Amino acid sequence: MNVKRAVPLILLDQNVPRALASLLPGHTVRTAADQGWEELTNGDLLKAANEAGFSLLVTADQNIIYQQNMKARAIGLIVLSTNHWPTLRANSDRIVQAVDHLPPAGYAFVECGLQPKRRRPAPTRKL
Repeated sequence: MNVKRAVPLILLDQNVPRALASLLPGHTVRTAADQGWEELTNGDLLKAANEAGFSLLVTADQNIIYQQNMKARAIGLIVLSTNHWPTLRANSDRIVQAVDHLPPAGYAFVECGLQPKRRRPAPTRKL
């Protein structure tokens, strides 16, 4: 018998590009702004998301796991190594895999690498 899992309700933190939702087709994705939670910070955001029935928060705040007691929450947490959109897009398979395989109230860190450094153009010399 094939049991279909419920589609998780995913919340994107303010520090994650909205476009990340486009990498998660088949998932219900909302942003903190969609919910009117732009002003909420880590603990309050997790509490509101948990109470609203979200099953997963995606953030680029790498300190959140050290600042919050996740054991007391039913919401899962995915932390991205960067919020640089081109880097996230290039690592979409890792993000999707983390979302699809995260156990309820689980935690995953998704290493996407760092955004490329910009090089300054060489100064031009006047002759």
